[in-house]
Amino acid sequence: MPRLSRFFIKTGMIFFVCSLLLLLWTAVADMLPEVGRGGRWMPVFWHMLMVGWITQIIMGVSYWMFPKISRDNHYGPAWVGWSCYGLLNVGLILRVVTEPWLSTPGAVQTAAVAGSALMQWIAGVLYIFMAWSRVRGRRRRKRKKKSKKS
Repeated sequence: MPRLSRFFIKTGMIFFVCSLLLLLWTAVADMLPEVGRGGRWMPVFWHMLMVGWITQIIMGVSYWMFPKISRDNHYGPAWVGWSCYGLLNVGLILRVVTEPWLSTPGAVQTAAVAGSALMQWIAGVLYIFMAWSRVRGRRRRKRKKKSKKS
């Protein structure tokens, strides 16, 4: 398994555990009137679950399992994959930190969430760029013409 795939999958597992812990915390916070407002963390839960867990598992496994580009170049340029991984995770962490406070007025929160969305969008484009050349139909061998002997 390629190193990048391991990073995607392990990071996805970390986000899965964190999302479940956050869900548990929001349930407890909603039951305690002095804490309250656990519901404002639900968008963070969904981002951690869907982007942090599901998307990263899909990206990691597909990077590993899709057909190789060639014998010499299995996965394509390494910088594309690592940039995708970095942008996706930095964008997600920025979203986790800023999204609960998006309801309070302020340009900083809005800019941070917009920046995180842009980073995640660029990561998606890089993933498509990385995977597109590896998704292809089956190559057919050219048949040699048989010459008839008279």
